Amino acid sequence: MSSLIPPHKKVLVSIDFGTSCSGYAYAFITEKDVDIYVHDSWAGGGSNSLKTLTLISIDQAGKLARFGYDAREDHGNAIFSNFKMVLFDSATREKTMVKADNCDQTASVESLITETLKFFKQTSLERINNGNTNAVEPSQVQWVITVPAIWDDAAKQIMRRCAINAGLCTTADDKESLILAYEPESGAMDCIFEKTNNYHVAVGQNVLVFDIGGGTADFTVYKQLEDGKIEVIVRPFGGNYGSTYCNQNFKKFMLELLGDEVTQDMIDSSDFMTLMDKFESAKKSMSDSSCNDGKSRYISFNPRVFDKNIEWLNQRIQKYNVANTANIEYKRSGHLVIPMESFMTFLQPLFNKIVDCVKTQMLQCDSIKKPNFIFMIGGFSENYFLQELVKKEFAYTGAKIIVPTRPSLSVVKGACRFGLRPSVITKRTLQRTYAVNTSTSYNLEEHSGRKQHLVDGIPYVYNICDSFVCAGQSVGIDEIITRTYWPLRLSQTTLAIDIYSSLLSDIKYTTDPGISFAAELLIPLPPGDTKDEKSVIVSMKFGATEIFVTVVQTKTLEKVEATIDFTINRA
Repeated sequence: MSSLIPPHKKVLVSIDFGTSCSGYAYAFITEKDVDIYVHDSWAGGGSNSLKTLTLISIDQAGKLARFGYDAREDHGNAIFSNFKMVLFDSATREKTMVKADNCDQTASVESLITETLKFFKQTSLERINNGNTNAVEPSQVQWVITVPAIWDDAAKQIMRRCAINAGLCTTADDKESLILAYEPESGAMDCIFEKTNNYHVAVGQNVLVFDIGGGTADFTVYKQLEDGKIEVIVRPFGGNYGSTYCNQNFKKFMLELLGDEVTQDMIDSSDFMTLMDKFESAKKSMSDSSCNDGKSRYISFNPRVFDKNIEWLNQRIQKYNVANTANIEYKRSGHLVIPMESFMTFLQPLFNKIVDCVKTQMLQCDSIKKPNFIFMIGGFSENYFLQELVKKEFAYTGAKIIVPTRPSLSVVKGACRFGLRPSVITKRTLQRTYAVNTSTSYNLEEHSGRKQHLVDGIPYVYNICDSFVCAGQSVGIDEIITRTYWPLRLSQTTLAIDIYSSLLSDIKYTTDPGISFAAELLIPLPPGDTKDEKSVIVSMKFGATEIFVTVVQTKTLEKVEATIDFTINRA
C-alpha cells in the first residue's frame, strides 16, 4: 500500500470501533500541518461522553434504527452490544448469529458491524459538511478503521468487507481508500507526536504501550528512530480481557444480590442497562476523590424499576451479606453502597491478568525488560487503581509512566495521525509464521517415513511448509517476499494455494501440531504447453496491518487477478 494519500482525497476520517464505546475524528488533508478534530461530546451520555456506546438497535428488516446512547432508549427494536468481540477468535466467529440484548431477534455479526460503519459514515460526513458549501463526498474521504493488534487475519478481512458493504469504499478502490490501523500503534503515535506533551521520547528510546479497552488488552513496544519514525520491536501480545469482564463480574454480583425474583425480562430491560452504565462510569472514573467517603463506591439504583420496594432490597442485601461476609448497604438517597474491598473484587481479576501478561512477556523478551516509557491508553486506563498498580508493579523497570489527559481518545486521534503518515512505522515484528502448503519430489533421506504420492509417475511428498516469514521476524512495511509456483498437472487451469500459519517460528509440515489453516489463495493459470509457461510469481507483503498479495505470470509478467480468503472455515 502506498504511503501517499491519493490526490482526490480531501478529508481523512478515523473510526475507533470499540467493544463498549466508539468514536471518530477527522482532519482536512493539506500540504501543511493539519489539525485533528475529535467528536468528543455525544448527546445522551452526560457531560463526560467523549465517545458513544457501541450499542445498536436494529429493525425487523435488519437495518440500523439508532446507535449509541439513542439505541439504549429504543424500546421498539432489537438492541445489540459487545458484538465486536465475536470476531476475536475463530470459535465464536463461526457462530454468525448474535442474539439481541432485549429480545429473541438475531443478527449476523457482519451485518451489525456494517450498520455500525454506516452510522459513522453518515454522522462524520454530516458534521464535516455542516456549513461547508463544497460538500465532501464519501469517495473523497480517506477512511481509517482501528482494530486490535492481536486480531487475526480473518477478523481484519471481515472488517474490510463490512466497510465495503457500508459504502466507505468499493471493492475496486478499497486498498486505496481504506486503511486498517492497529489500536495500540495509533495510541502510541498520539502519545509520541502530540505537541502539547511535557515529555520527549528521544531517538533510541523504547516505548511500551498498554491499550486497555473494553474487549481486549493490547500491548506493543516501539523504538523511536530518527526523522520521526518508529519501529515495532516485539510482536503484539495481549488477550481478550478488556474492561467489559469487570462488568460481567458486577452483573453476576447484582443477579446474586437481587435473587430469582428478578426475571430475564427485567435483566434485558433498559433499566438494567442503565444500572450497568452506572457501573461503567464508576469503574472508569475511580480515584481516591471519586470514591465518595474514600472507603466505598456508590452506585445509583432504585428497586422500584423492578416493581420492588426498599424493604425488599434491604432483606436481599442482608441475605447477601451473611452468605458472602460482606457489608453492602442501601442509602435512602437511592444508592447501593459497596465497600471498596468488595468493589475491587469486580476489577482485581482483570488487573492480575494485565500485570501477569506483561511480566511474562518481559521474562521472555530482553528488549522490553527496561522500557523508557509506559503509555497507558484506552478507556480503562482512566481507572486510578489500575494506574497505581501499574506504577507499583513496574517501578523496577525505571520507566516513566504516562497517562494522557484523555486516554480514551488517544487511539482515534492517533489513527488520524497514522492515516496521514502511515510510513512513520518502518518495521513491524510479526506475530505468526506464514507458510504455503506445497509438494516436493520425494527424497528418501529428507522425507523418510512420509507418505509418497505419485503424480504423472513421479513420487511427491505433500504438506510441506514453504515459509514466507517467521513469527518474531522484523519485516519492513514495504518489504515484498516472492515465490514462484508451478501447477502439479499441466491440465490445471487454476492453482489453489493453501496458506498455513503458526505462532511457532520453525515449522516443517502443515500436519504438525500448532499449525493451522489460515487462507486460500486462488490463482487463474495462464495457458501454456509446459509447466514453466503456466507458472506464476506470487509476491506477498507482510509488514502492513494486513497481508497483501500480487500475482504475475512468469512468462509475460502480466498481472493475474488472484483472491486471498482468510475467512474460509476449514477443519
